[in-house]
Amino acid sequence: LIAGLETGPDDAKWLRALAESVPAPVLTTPKGKGALPDPHPLALGLLAAGHPLLAQSDLLIAVGVDPVEVGPGVWPAGVRVASITRRAGDATVVGEIALVIEELAPRLRGRTRADWDVAALDRLKRGLRVAAPAGPGLARRRVVELAREMTPAGTLLTLDVPLAAAWQSVAPRECLVANGAATLGFALPAALAAALARPDARVVAVGAAAGFAAMAGEWSTAERLRAPSVAVALNHAGTTDVASGARAAGVSVETATDEASFRAAFDRAWRAGVACLVDAHVSR
Repeated sequence: LIAGLETGPDDAKWLRALAESVPAPVLTTPKGKGALPDPHPLALGLLAAGHPLLAQSDLLIAVGVDPVEVGPGVWPAGVRVASITRRAGDATVVGEIALVIEELAPRLRGRTRADWDVAALDRLKRGLRVAAPAGPGLARRRVVELAREMTPAGTLLTLDVPLAAAWQSVAPRECLVANGAATLGFALPAALAAALARPDARVVAVGAAAGFAAMAGEWSTAERLRAPSVAVALNHAGTTDVASGARAAGVSVETATDEASFRAAFDRAWRAGVACLVDAHVSR
């Protein structure tokens, strides 16, 4: 099963029931993260060309996947792909995703269960985990992992660097990324939009320092809205001036150079309850 951006909270309940009843492993696009909670044993990561599960499958069911989410060469040759989506096009089934899966459920009763080896899937999942590269200073991937560890479930992430796999999502639409793999400057304006659309949620924006510098004009909007968001600029060796624009708009800035200082800086920014910037001087 492949879950994409159209898979909403109501759909996710049925997707999980389907995955567990077959049983079938689930991959997601970056926009579909959380359709099955990342900690779930059947959640096997992000869809990507060459993912070992794809070639092992005899049928791929794309649930709510928009064509823009699938790059060239992702679907393996010779493997059938069925699509469930709300939009007409190349879809096999068009309709409300939750209702389509609900209709499928009774038809699976009495059928032979899929022969996926759950223990083998667990070994594969553990083998796919990528650790942050070792070394002194602060790693980009580790910044995202620490931010996830320090925030409660339901926190939204906006991201303009390809680190979605480092953020553990437990519900759909918690990880907001642009259509491009890494659209420079997306994180900050997307965080402001998310804060307006979801006033009940806190937001973390993680992006390249150059993107925050390019979007420095958005800091005045963040300050005016008093948006409860923490922005984290991945600033290689601190070479980009991201702090001046934020401070000029009245936004507080914290600086981090290693894991300990990042934890302290992020904690202060989170507890502030308004827009803050953490200037993370990453080394790798």
